[in-house]
Amino acid sequence: MQLFFGFLAGAILLLGTAVITNKLTGQHWILTKNIDPIQILMAFLSCALSVFVQEFTYRGYPFQTLLNHYGKWVAQVVVIIPFGIMHLHWNMNIGMMTLTVLSTGLGSLLFGEAYIRTKSLCLPIALHLGWNFAQTYIPRHISQNGSGFMEVKGSSLQPDDSLFLLPYFPVVILAYILLHFMKESWLSNSVESKVS
Repeated sequence: MQLFFGFLAGAILLLGTAVITNKLTGQHWILTKNIDPIQILMAFLSCALSVFVQEFTYRGYPFQTLLNHYGKWVAQVVVIIPFGIMHLHWNMNIGMMTLTVLSTGLGSLLFGEAYIRTKSLCLPIALHLGWNFAQTYIPRHISQNGSGFMEVKGSSLQPDDSLFLLPYFPVVILAYILLHFMKESWLSNSVESKVS
């Protein structure tokens, strides 16, 4: 259940940021008719592999050890730093680097909270996979146009403009708050807890 609902929630979070970005910038999507089931499957498998590696690396043993020895916030902060740095690219300016580390750090905080609340990697993996897979097909910026079946058009944003990242902050903060205050029974992986 965590895998299904986490994947769905991650995709909805990405869609939410994309819709807000479109409203703020006046950009819109067009369908490209590039719907290739093999390409979709390969994109899913590629995203899944990447997410598994990232979540096992960042929310696996190091995070869990830090959590057990030093508590929630030390574990979160220590993991946020390399997770954010991992998402940097060589051609980013300092402003974009800062926003990227902050935004991916906020995502790391959300994934960490998902682990803390469930004591399982299933929900962080699913949230991260839902986000990354949706991002493959729902671009938020012209620089994210690719081989998907949708493209961004009508954007005046340049590749180094940070406006397309700004909606990420309220959407992910809201998701963190909802996850933090969600009932334990809703986060359980077992059917028995839903019945009782």
